[in-house]
Amino acid sequence: MAQLVSGVTAATVRVDSASELSSGVIISREGYVLTVAHGLSENELQVTVKFSDGTSAKADVVYRNSKRDVALLRVVDASQRKFVAVSLGTKKVTDNATVLAFGYPAREKQTATPVVRLGKLTGSYAKNIRSSCVLTAGDSGGPLVSTGGELLGIHQRIGVDRTTNLHLSIDECCAALLDSIDLRQLPLLGWPSKSPGQLSVMAKDIWQHRAVEILKAKHQVTAWGTVMNSHTVVTKLSLLKPNTKFQVRTLNGDMHACELVAENRSVDIAVLLLSVAIDVESIGLDASARLRIGHLVYGNEAGEPGIIARIDHTEPAARPRLGCTLKSVNDGLVIEQVSPDSAAADGSLQPTDELRVLSSAKTLQLADVAVAVEQHQPGDWVQFLFRRAGVDQTSFGQLRHEPSEMLDRSEFLDGRSGELSLRRSSFSHTLQHDLPLTPQQMGGPLLSAEGKVIGVNIARRAREAVLAIPIEVLLSTCPEISR
Repeated sequence: MAQLVSGVTAATVRVDSASELSSGVIISREGYVLTVAHGLSENELQVTVKFSDGTSAKADVVYRNSKRDVALLRVVDASQRKFVAVSLGTKKVTDNATVLAFGYPAREKQTATPVVRLGKLTGSYAKNIRSSCVLTAGDSGGPLVSTGGELLGIHQRIGVDRTTNLHLSIDECCAALLDSIDLRQLPLLGWPSKSPGQLSVMAKDIWQHRAVEILKAKHQVTAWGTVMNSHTVVTKLSLLKPNTKFQVRTLNGDMHACELVAENRSVDIAVLLLSVAIDVESIGLDASARLRIGHLVYGNEAGEPGIIARIDHTEPAARPRLGCTLKSVNDGLVIEQVSPDSAAADGSLQPTDELRVLSSAKTLQLADVAVAVEQHQPGDWVQFLFRRAGVDQTSFGQLRHEPSEMLDRSEFLDGRSGELSLRRSSFSHTLQHDLPLTPQQMGGPLLSAEGKVIGVNIARRAREAVLAIPIEVLLSTCPEISR
């Protein structure tokens, strides 16, 4: 699978038009690129295509059929380049067949490589194919391929939910362009690829051996956790409200008292010490040493695989929002207004309260607050020490994202992104995959096809992306795990 992913990655390009970012796929050694017409500006004659190696070139718009949403580009000076191309599909693919989707998410304007997703074919129609490969803004025009490496279609439309995504079939693309060019007569340059056959489902007992649930009051599940050794569980720190008691429940129903012994905000990890030992081996350092993009991963009870799309990925920092306005009064800061659904609202702050300390930093001036907030990310918890009617009080609040981010279509897709983790920024050296996990299922284990724990899921980053902290990063940044 990793060889197939490498080949299709090299054949997938970003299409940068005057008004849109979309994707395309190289289909011949002469530099022809197949894409969707809706990714091109009206009357545009030339666009920029960016390759997975980071280089770019101009490409002429050879033909477009806006009614059928198909366009054909040709790279300028194609003779000066060597192309990897995807062969056009010739075989009928049946429903439930495993397929892969490639494309460039539009929210990442500077990304150099496309992202792969794994899914099933869920429907075939006269002109379209439907699959469970999770698409996002910017993927349109990218390739949908079989596990044998044949081009089945190109992405056309994001589904209402993550599992219903629409693609133009390769037969429809050929028919739409037939008046201009016969795609099946183009000189092809594919690569040998052997289909991996039926993908395996992970045994339920392997998953249950390492996954636990983190419970708060009334046995409500607040997060998943990963059993690292006989006494230690790790989970997602920002899912745990401070000063709250939690319990650990194994998937066979056993309950364990636990104590929070360490927290690392840089990786958003909490380390819990169990009151009673669990019979399990310690997780070793070499578990993820040989991972490659395209390797299969597992991370839920269903046992269906996902696929690694990125290794050593860095997710940039974001600007957090406290959710209140303050004014200087004498030698301190007084709350003027509190925004709903904010850290300040979580902390029950009210107008006229005097903010004295924010997460251990004294707040005598507005600049003190700005510095304290900048040390955090949206999703992090902060502690307030404030004075109300002459009495000092403490509380906690969870920092939020800037409200304007909700208007970014490439991020939230008009509501179709689904729920994302509140803390989803400022991570480095992560794995990215496409397993269908919810934000509340973060903290659970990510397993390889061999059943080894290779990471801990840390953030539902986007519609198509989950981030995981590799085991070697976890052990190096959280030494308390090994004690």
